[in-house]
Amino acid sequence: RFSTITSVDENSPAIRSILDAARASGIHTIGMQHGNLHDLHPAYRYTAADSKRRAFPDSTIVWGPYWKDFLAEKGNYPAGSMTVGGQVRTDIIPRLKMSTIAKSSVVPGIRDDERLIIFASQPQRDPGLRERAALDVMTAARSIPGTFLLIKLHPNEKDDAGYYEKLAMKTGIRRYRITLSVDLYLLISVCDILITCFSTVGTETVYFGKPLIVLDHLRQDIQHYHGDGVAFQATGSESLEGHIRDILNGEKTIDRQSYERFITKYAYAIDGKSSERAIGFIMEKGRWKME
Repeated sequence: RFSTITSVDENSPAIRSILDAARASGIHTIGMQHGNLHDLHPAYRYTAADSKRRAFPDSTIVWGPYWKDFLAEKGNYPAGSMTVGGQVRTDIIPRLKMSTIAKSSVVPGIRDDERLIIFASQPQRDPGLRERAALDVMTAARSIPGTFLLIKLHPNEKDDAGYYEKLAMKTGIRRYRITLSVDLYLLISVCDILITCFSTVGTETVYFGKPLIVLDHLRQDIQHYHGDGVAFQATGSESLEGHIRDILNGEKTIDRQSYERFITKYAYAIDGKSSERAIGFIMEKGRWKME
């Protein structure tokens, strides 16, 4: 008999059926935050009626205090059902930051003297904005000598390499590569700049202390990166190119105080101990004792 069941995907139908069965059997269910939440996120915006019927897990482990407040205020989660534990997958970051990793060992084809720009792509509901974002990034990177562009595909874009290849041909960019398989954290650890529109990857870029540019054509700042002072906001290829040049020339640098505030607010701490805190919480809910 299980005491608890914990999932990092507690809202998908396949997993949800298991959690519902567990609850019916008196097993404590636990959800673990696995991505950024926002006002347009459908999976966590429960109503007051949903709250009364306990539509969410018995407990939820969130990354930082901001997410706990978000779920309580906008998702109708009971405040007492949540605990702040940090982001488990960040536990490798302190070790990666202490390591010396050659770019060429992570990104095939890059020269030692080239600066690495990563574009973390993602599907968008507006196909026009998706194409415009890719074209702007490629155009800006092509215009700056000594740079290499790596397009890191979103998992839901596993069959879309051809889509970006066609756009690359359209812009004439030569120094680039498209990948789905290379480890994201290895890429961030060796990059000079990361560009995204509103991906969670932006958050993880801050955790590494790397420069972040948000390509935000509509100035929505969906993930609040710009508002929190941890990202430079670009609205097109021209402003994007300007930010890239200024960062690479040293004219623009990250705001370290804003980065620290961001980490405390959204991730609690990047200290390599999030897994330990999560396991401790699960053990407590399962009424187990650490051997």
